[in-house]
Amino acid sequence: MSRRIKSYPFHEAFNDTLECDADSVSEFELPGVRMQCFNFENDTDEITTFRSVARAEEERKGIFIKLVEEDSDGNLTKNESEEIVVDEEQFCDAIYEAINGGDTAEDSEFIQKAVYDAAQKYAMSELSGGKWFFRISYKGFGIICTGDEIIGTVETVEFNKDNVVLDYCVSNINLNQVEDCNIKFSVGGKCFKLTNFTMESVSGRTENLCTYVLKDYHGEIIDSISVDDEVLESMIPYDESSEDEFIKQRVQLVDGNKTDDNSFFDDNIEDLL
Repeated sequence: MSRRIKSYPFHEAFNDTLECDADSVSEFELPGVRMQCFNFENDTDEITTFRSVARAEEERKGIFIKLVEEDSDGNLTKNESEEIVVDEEQFCDAIYEAINGGDTAEDSEFIQKAVYDAAQKYAMSELSGGKWFFRISYKGFGIICTGDEIIGTVETVEFNKDNVVLDYCVSNINLNQVEDCNIKFSVGGKCFKLTNFTMESVSGRTENLCTYVLKDYHGEIIDSISVDDEVLESMIPYDESSEDEFIKQRVQLVDGNKTDDNSFFDDNIEDLL
């Protein structure tokens, strides 16, 4: 007999009480995912389709969800995301509430978020190969450079059809006025470089923390971002509770890589083109 996760009262539509057991979770039909992606090497867009797969265990609590990539014929491939774990009672409640409201799991915000989290895991992994997916928030670490000199840092990158958004950046300068400006970014064991772009806008969260929107960029895969592994490992991710330390750490990295006494942080963003 399988482990009972949760029971629900009598339901008229089923003329019975409803229960969710661990061995029945794999039978639930979760929303699939269609993700548009591109490849720097051939500069083409394509659609990648995934099937959402859920399971529960008899000894360990939690619902384990992963995405498995499908081929052009709808068959499952060996490419799959890492599993994410969600609260099993919340998962069951989400399914029950959808059924009770005459909806499907696809209409549940809880299920949608779980599937998106799994999609983000896949997109940021090496399994995704040369594919970069639109509207995925790539949380990694990047540097803004003039030539080889670091003048800023990047925490998050999101590709859209017409532009690319760099978020939680420490610099807040006019990139259109920076000579030989380039962006190098590392995430999930993959690295890329952006050049020949136009800065469409910059919006400041604080004096140094900002968001850039770039367009008309050229992208290429690179081996590394020219920052020592020890330094990369020491970088704390952005969190509102540790924002001051986050900015201080990035500014120290930038200051330690300057080749002259000019500070890019002193540029007046009111002079933006």
